[in-house]
Amino acid sequence: VLMPSMTFLIKLIPVPVLFGLFVYLCYVSLSGIQLSTRVQLLFVPVKYHPKLHYVRKVRTWKMHAFTVIQCCAVALLWGIKLSPASIAYPMAIVLLIPTKNLLSTYFFTSKEMDALDNEVNYPEDSEDHLADPYSITNIPY
Repeated sequence: VLMPSMTFLIKLIPVPVLFGLFVYLCYVSLSGIQLSTRVQLLFVPVKYHPKLHYVRKVRTWKMHAFTVIQCCAVALLWGIKLSPASIAYPMAIVLLIPTKNLLSTYFFTSKEMDALDNEVNYPEDSEDHLADPYSITNIPY
């Protein structure tokens, strides 16, 4: 519960300023997500791909296939959320686990899944994963 003086101060902030703040926060949060980087790589020639571990350890067509599968899953989840079947949204999220297991069994090797599904984008030269966390942090400019 905000104090009455705080609500008065919040009402003084213009709505476009708040929208700009939320757009900036969205941009900052997307810059560190591997999926957004891989979507950008769909439109970049292989010659210009960055030297990241998942780019070097996974074939390009498999990386692109995994990206398309993830985008389809996001679109499906978004469609379920907006539809009258939104009550099944938690079940759809739970069904992503066996879907990933099926993909890792029949389409991707375990090393490819580890590279594609890793949260941290280690540079190619740090195989031991002991790199300085500040040097691998995504900072938007």
